[in-house]
Amino acid sequence: MVVGLRVKNRKPNAGGPKAHLYLLLVRLGYKLTMAQELYLAEVFNVIYLGPDEIKPEKQIGTIVVSDVYLSQYLYQVESVDMNRPAIQPRDELILTSPHEESISSRGRLNIEVDLFCGDYKSSICYKWFPCDEENHNHPLEKRILSKDGTGEILVLYALFKNAMEAHLEIELLTNDESAINVHGVVAASSSAILQPGYSSMVFMKKPSYGIKVGHKEQIPLSRSVVAVPCEFTLFLDFHLLDDDENDIVEGFFEFLTTPGSETKQRFKGAKGEIVATVTWMCA
Repeated sequence: MVVGLRVKNRKPNAGGPKAHLYLLLVRLGYKLTMAQELYLAEVFNVIYLGPDEIKPEKQIGTIVVSDVYLSQYLYQVESVDMNRPAIQPRDELILTSPHEESISSRGRLNIEVDLFCGDYKSSICYKWFPCDEENHNHPLEKRILSKDGTGEILVLYALFKNAMEAHLEIELLTNDESAINVHGVVAASSSAILQPGYSSMVFMKKPSYGIKVGHKEQIPLSRSVVAVPCEFTLFLDFHLLDDDENDIVEGFFEFLTTPGSETKQRFKGAKGEIVATVTWMCA
């Protein structure tokens, strides 16, 4: 089911050496400014639009994003796990990157899709040039037909000019200070694109596939770095539930892009509280 969040009215971060140094400097109180204008890409969603469910044994595949600096796996399933939930028509795939740094769109960008035992194969190629205004800060999409022509994969992405990396951490505080099984969604989007589907699912667990999170522990995010254009707002929408389908916490945060800073917000719900920390990296 496509989750279109914030369109109405509006694994903790692993980090590489660059990210660790940057976060340390920010937390020591240094004010860091943008050294150069960043061009970043964000793959928000990959949505399955086929006629039938994809069973665990057919979920083998990869989505690889390569820029001039590195390659990252957004989706990588190399072996069969029968405990994995089936993918239903209109489901979003759980994307598992970035965690260390955003995808650069300066120079060249390739998104290679090879999904479901080779049934869906295609690529998105982009070559950057300075005067390209048409493709930046706008919703972009790519439709990939299955081999037999009966199904589609929809890739929703954007290229951002003058952007920053938002490094996310979300801590859970439970009311009774005990561990709790958590499922639901945490979605990141920005005011640059207010369109259904253009939200990055940084946490997404179906009922019966929740994960145990202790009091004052961080919620393990499938991806913890998102790209946001400067002078726009980052939205974090969340709806977390327990095994009995009781709401733990439901609401949203708004964070203004603030180069070289770390900002925190808290939200108290029915059965707990979450603390969201955003560290803005601009180099």
